[in-house]
Amino acid sequence: MGGQIGGQEALWDVRLRKHWQRAATGVQSSKAYMPYNIRIIPAREFLRLDAEGHLDLQTSRKLLSDAIWTCLRSKVGRVLIDVREVATTDMTAAHLCSLADVCREVSAPNEQDKIAILNRPKDEFNRAEFLASMAQGAGWNIMAFQDFEAAFDWLMS
Repeated sequence: MGGQIGGQEALWDVRLRKHWQRAATGVQSSKAYMPYNIRIIPAREFLRLDAEGHLDLQTSRKLLSDAIWTCLRSKVGRVLIDVREVATTDMTAAHLCSLADVCREVSAPNEQDKIAILNRPKDEFNRAEFLASMAQGAGWNIMAFQDFEAAFDWLMS
């Protein structure tokens, strides 16, 4: 039985309203506010390690696929994948390409949907940036960030 990163928790569903942003910035508008539905997926929800502490790619791909399908079924078009707490650095470029392929396997890209990957690189290889560039090459609207506010702002734009 493989290990896991973190505990079992349901996906976090954060409902936001644009008027909150206006209130925070002091911008007044007579327009109706636009609701946003953003799903935050922590790495512990899809990344799994094997008994030796290495990435269990097959299980991780399946769990990531399930998480993305859940978003699609519930019409959530804005997703923040938070991998800041991932401690392993043994994920290779091939592993990342395989994880990026999950997006293509689940659904065709939709320019209205956005995926932000929030990371904290552990070495000189920024895995989230590499994964994002692979998925962008397949037409996905995806970006890597190291700052939560920047990721959140991009998702809201």
